[in-house]
Amino acid sequence: FQGQTKDRLNNPEAQTVVDSAIRANLEQWLNSNRSVAEAIVARIIAASRARAASRAASDSVSRKTSTSRGATLPGKLSDCLGSGRDRSELFIVEGDS
Repeated sequence: FQGQTKDRLNNPEAQTVVDSAIRANLEQWLNSNRSVAEAIVARIIAASRARAASRAASDSVSRKTSTSRGATLPGKLSDCLGSGRDRSELFIVEGDS
């Protein structure tokens, strides 16, 4: 197994043995329980889409932080939301209020 959580079988020899022992029975069970198989497939697809969306969001944050590396803003300031000059304004104020 791989890692502390043992969530993945990482030994090719063991994968072959487990695959040959389980595949035929699993295929037979899934074919005889179509509704359950379809629900499992739907959950797999939903999880895959969620992972892709999470990865895209993480990449977006990584890109944003890498482009402004070294130029972190203090807690009172925030980065602009718009990208065009014609739709953005800069307010310079004095004090905390």
